[in-house]
Amino acid sequence: MLAALHFVRHSKTLLDEGYKAYHESVFKVPLLDKWVVIVCGPQMIEDIRKRPDDELSTYEGIREFSQTAYTAGPEMLADTGHESSTIIKENLTRGLPSFAPIIAEEVQCALQEYISGNDDWLTMNAWNLLQNITARSTSRVFVGFPLCHDERYQSIVNKYLADFMKTAVIMNIIPKFLKRTLGSRVSKVPENVAAALLVLAPAIEERKRLMEEYGREWPGKPDDMLQWILDRAISRGKSDDYVLERLLGSNFAAINSTANTLTNVLYHLASSPETHEALRTEVEALVSSEGWTAASLSKMAKLDSFMKESQRYTSIGLTSLMKKAIKDVWLSDGTFVPKGTVLVAAYGPMHHDEKYYRDADVFDPFRFSRMREEDGDTIKHQYTTASATYLPWGYGAHACPGRFFAVMEMKVILANIIVHYDLKLGGDYFDHLR
Repeated sequence: MLAALHFVRHSKTLLDEGYKAYHESVFKVPLLDKWVVIVCGPQMIEDIRKRPDDELSTYEGIREFSQTAYTAGPEMLADTGHESSTIIKENLTRGLPSFAPIIAEEVQCALQEYISGNDDWLTMNAWNLLQNITARSTSRVFVGFPLCHDERYQSIVNKYLADFMKTAVIMNIIPKFLKRTLGSRVSKVPENVAAALLVLAPAIEERKRLMEEYGREWPGKPDDMLQWILDRAISRGKSDDYVLERLLGSNFAAINSTANTLTNVLYHLASSPETHEALRTEVEALVSSEGWTAASLSKMAKLDSFMKESQRYTSIGLTSLMKKAIKDVWLSDGTFVPKGTVLVAAYGPMHHDEKYYRDADVFDPFRFSRMREEDGDTIKHQYTTASATYLPWGYGAHACPGRFFAVMEMKVILANIIVHYDLKLGGDYFDHLR
C-alpha cells in the first residue's frame, strides 16, 4: 500500500529512474490493486507490439486501466474494439475532407462566443476555453447542427467526461473482490445515458422514422457519428442504450486528451512570440490560397512540427501501449510475464533520451519540420505517425485510429487562434511544463 502511494505521488521520478536502470528491459511498479510491468526501449516496445492479441491484448489492457464496465457501460464492455475502430476508420477518417470546413466554421463561431470582441488583453483559463471549443467542434461532427449548440447536450457531455475520469480512478483503487459489489454504486453510466436520451430521443426517433420510410439512404441524411452508430444499431437490433453508450464513449476518446494536449501546445505558443509569428505566416498563406481544407491543413508542416514537439516535450501521460497478458508469455529479454499481468511502455523518459532526440531537453518547435526537409520523408515525421520512439498515439496495429481526426481538429483550433489572437502567459505555468 505504501509503495503504491509512493509511486502515485512520484511516478515521473520513479519512471525516469527505472527507465535508466532497465533500458531495453523491464521493471515493475506497484499500484493499489496490481503490479504493472514497465517496458523500456524500442527493442522491447517492438517485442510487445508484435505479439498477437491472444498473447498480449491491447483491448484488455485498456479495459483494465479505464475500468470500462463502470466508466463506459456494458455495450462498450462487450465491444472488442473492432466495431469502434471500424466506425472511426470507415466513416470518420474517410470523411475528413468534408469535415475540415465544417469544423473551421464551428471553431470560429465558438471563439467569437467564448472570447469577447474587444482589443484589450483578457485573462482566461486555457483548459476551460479549449475544452469548450473542442467539445463544440467535436459535437458538430458527432451529432450535427443544431444539437452541437444545445447547452443541455454539452452539459451532459462535460458531465460524462468528468464522471468517466472519477469513476476510473475510484474503481482502480477498489480491491478486485469489491469491484462488482461497489461498481454499480460508483458508476454514473446509467444516469448519463438516461440524461442523454432525454435530449437526443427526438432526433433519434426522427432519424429512425426516415430510415423506415426511405431505407438506408435519403436526401439530407446526416453524415455524423450519431447516424453511423444508429445505422449499425438498427442492422444489429440494438437498443438506444447501445447508441448512447457508444456516442458518449466516443466523446471521451475525442475530447478529453485533445483538450489536454491543446492546453500544453497553447502554453508553448504563448511562451514564444517568434514561433507564433512564423506559424501565423504559414497558416495565413495556406488559408488565403486554399481555404480551410484538409489539404491545406496537411501542408502546415511547421504547425504540425510544433504540435508534435509539444507532445514530445510535455506529454499528457508518461506511459502508452497498454497490454494485458492473455496467457503466460516470455519476452525477448527472458522476462516471464504471467497471465493477467498488465504491461505499459514508458515513453515519457524516452522522449527526453539523447539516444533518440538530439538536445532532448530543449524545446525545438520546428524539430520535425526540419527533419522533413533534411530527409525528404513527409510521412515519417508527421504528428500522426507512431513509432517505437514516439508513442503518444500508441503503436502498431492498435495505434489510436482517431488520431487523424484529432490532429486535423487541433490544427483548425490552433490555426484560428494563431491568426486572430496574440498570446502571453499570465503566470509561471511554463516553468512546470515538464
